[in-house]
Amino acid sequence: KGGSDPSCIGIALIDLHTRAVYVTDMWTQRAEVLDFEREFERRVDHTAKLIAIGVETVGYQLTFLQRYRREKKYPIRELPYRSRRQSQTKAIGIDRNKEGRAYGVAQRFLAGKLFLPKYLPMFEGVSIEDELCSFPFGRHDDRLDVCAFLGGLADVYSAPRPRVRFSL
Repeated sequence: KGGSDPSCIGIALIDLHTRAVYVTDMWTQRAEVLDFEREFERRVDHTAKLIAIGVETVGYQLTFLQRYRREKKYPIRELPYRSRRQSQTKAIGIDRNKEGRAYGVAQRFLAGKLFLPKYLPMFEGVSIEDELCSFPFGRHDDRLDVCAFLGGLADVYSAPRPRVRFSL
């Protein structure tokens, strides 16, 4: 494997009632940290009515999350990973293993809850459709992860909220 791992930013609209995810844009590149941060800021600053930014917090991303929360006041939300026990109870979160994430993305597609635009750019000659269909044998799985994380955000924000009753 030569060079840096690809970085990926996905932007989507989420229907909070149906948990449907409508991907509107996806940026994928091999970028150095400063170039990635510049692109991230540009996309966040140009996204209207931004409610949340989901960030996987493994390694560098935790520092990234803390800095952008503190310095820029971005509405960043850590996407939690599920434990094996939480997976059995369908707790909200992201699967730690790639196969679990791929299964979740496939289930969203089959349920009609994940929509991709036709015009998403290719990355190193591979379309997002080819990347998703060739898992686990393809060269990349970064956009698969982004689709899984967007689904995780949809689950977090559309989870049923407890009702509070007041009586006099």
